Amino acid sequence: MHRAPRRGSRKRLVATLTIAGAIAAVQVSFAGVATAADIGDGLSPCNKYELCYSKDNPKSQWQKDYWDSGDDGVGSQTFVDVNSGIAGSTKVLNNASSMNNRDSECDVKVVDYNSDGTVILASQDFSNHPDANSWVGFTSRMNDHNDAHLRCGHY
Repeated sequence: MHRAPRRGSRKRLVATLTIAGAIAAVQVSFAGVATAADIGDGLSPCNKYELCYSKDNPKSQWQKDYWDSGDDGVGSQTFVDVNSGIAGSTKVLNNASSMNNRDSECDVKVVDYNSDGTVILASQDFSNHPDANSWVGFTSRMNDHNDAHLRCGHY
């Protein structure tokens, strides 16, 4: 014998599926934005094991996180709003003012190269503090002159 469906069950099913779809869409959109914006662990803000720049000193909401050494001008690297996870328009190259080295093994050297990238004109060392949120401002010579960051002396 066939039983008639209970009254309202179709509405409940549609409502449940709508809510589940909305939750899935929100999870995917947040994961995509954060991962694309962070070259470190994919999560904002600066976390343990990352090398992090801030656009301002002291640190601001505009940061960029890395796992390893790198050229700060490669591609279109921009600072990220750590509150929203959305990349801004200010390029990282020559626009950083402070560093937080949360690497577990190495110090980091931020360098300013000459125009052809063959000679280091200035540099600043940052000790590693993996368990601390220790932002350090750039010296006046290095402020807004970051061309690259060298982890453990490697580039």
